[in-house]
Amino acid sequence: ADKGTVIIHEGRPGHGLFVCLEGTLTVRRQVFDRFPVFANLHAGDLFGEIALLTGEDSTATLITSTDCLLLLLPTKEIKKAMTEGDPIMFSLLRKVVSTIQERTLTTISRIVDVYDEPKKHIPLFERMYRRSKGTAKSID
Repeated sequence: ADKGTVIIHEGRPGHGLFVCLEGTLTVRRQVFDRFPVFANLHAGDLFGEIALLTGEDSTATLITSTDCLLLLLPTKEIKKAMTEGDPIMFSLLRKVVSTIQERTLTTISRIVDVYDEPKKHIPLFERMYRRSKGTAKSID
């Protein structure tokens, strides 16, 4: 995929599990009326796992930051392989669970950081609040 290509749209149905073989992608989520960067994914990373496993719409937008080589394992094919008991599914699911666990622990770590040093994060929260209200004035 060329740089700048939207691979997954937040709020739309997923297509399956993607594997980034080469390149970098940016993960964005809508917060108020903005789309801040939540993470960057690199070669070897998986994405699309939440929509795949829950059947819900995609929870983030993924955009290629560089030219990327991606592998798509379509939802239909994954479900078929699972139903047939394909042994590769155990390895695939282990990687998916590991990815979810890693992202969960990263989120928890960020939350702990906010609670440990809340004053450090006040400028960020003020900027987010001002942007959500459409004003650039300071909150004092």
